[in-house]
Amino acid sequence: MRAVIDFLASGALSPDRPDLFAPIVESLLQRCDPFLVLSDFDDYVIAQDRVDTAWRDQEAWTCMSILNSARMGRFSYDRTV
Repeated sequence: MRAVIDFLASGALSPDRPDLFAPIVESLLQRCDPFLVLSDFDDYVIAQDRVDTAWRDQEAWTCMSILNSARMGRFSYDRTV
């Protein structure tokens, strides 16, 4: 994450306007981080590792996918129609 923030701050993505992404960097590092990007990042990485592990077990993944679909409720759009 540090490398990504440093890259955004470097101006490499917008050489003509190197400060273009400064508000994003400032929001993450100096303000309240309203979307909790940095606050939840470690938990996100842990959760993604669990997803990666689950995906490798195709039989279990298929079972979880089928059960997830079977157990979901109706969408609000279904009720509208």
